Amino acid sequence: MIPIGNVPRGLLALLDATAFGEAPTEMTSTVVPTVDIGMQYLLNRPEVITGSIANINAIGDATSPNQFQVPVGELWYVWSFTANALTLAGQTMIYAPAMFFLGNSQTVGSYVTSGPGQSFKTMIHAPFWARSQCRLLIHVSGITAGPVVTTDLNAVVTRLRA
Repeated sequence: MIPIGNVPRGLLALLDATAFGEAPTEMTSTVVPTVDIGMQYLLNRPEVITGSIANINAIGDATSPNQFQVPVGELWYVWSFTANALTLAGQTMIYAPAMFFLGNSQTVGSYVTSGPGQSFKTMIHAPFWARSQCRLLIHVSGITAGPVVTTDLNAVVTRLRA
């Protein structure tokens, strides 16, 4: 095996040669043709995860139910992740889907405003890989007039064992 010590450029970048989103660290001394069946495998194993967060009343990351945390030893391919907030009269909330990993939160969708007595949905626009211990949640950037009644979360994922 020949070690690869640089950031992938040239042929690796052109071919987008990755394994679970990571660039390879070694290359064999001989080149052999392969067929990638990864996407076909992922397409045949989707799973829907649902849950809700009640009484959100603060700006920041809203803790999501445990089913939205990638278990140790698993890797998820997240096809979509949506958040739907239902507010009562006089309430508003500005929020976006987010991902929490290694102590940092990153929004992965667009912010929307759920106005008084309305229900708005926001979602991730593109699929991504979620590593072990990653948590899907929502980030609240503004809220008025008390807690939001219900925020429903839905994700379509394919689970892989690491």
